[in-house]
Amino acid sequence: MSMKKNSSAILGQSFQKERPYKIVGAGIAGLMTGFYLKKAGIPFSITEVSERTGGVLGTQKLKHGLAEQAANGFIWCEALQEISDELNLQIIS
Repeated sequence: MSMKKNSSAILGQSFQKERPYKIVGAGIAGLMTGFYLKKAGIPFSITEVSERTGGVLGTQKLKHGLAEQAANGFIWCEALQEISDELNLQIIS
């Protein structure tokens, strides 16, 4: 794949650094895409139709305690550790 001047590769795709991108959906995939675009210095905006971010991920406070929605964990890998380190998050096993 040839890359044009002032472009960046994320997930094997070329992005023009001068062109703003729009991410549709502020779920985990949209937020992670924004994370990598910001890291690469590429302008973007995120549009979310619902009142909160996180997509299907979330926590609800119920009368008997907290209830997790969808995935409540991740399988550890080096990429997840790098992101956690960069965001100063502690991985809890």
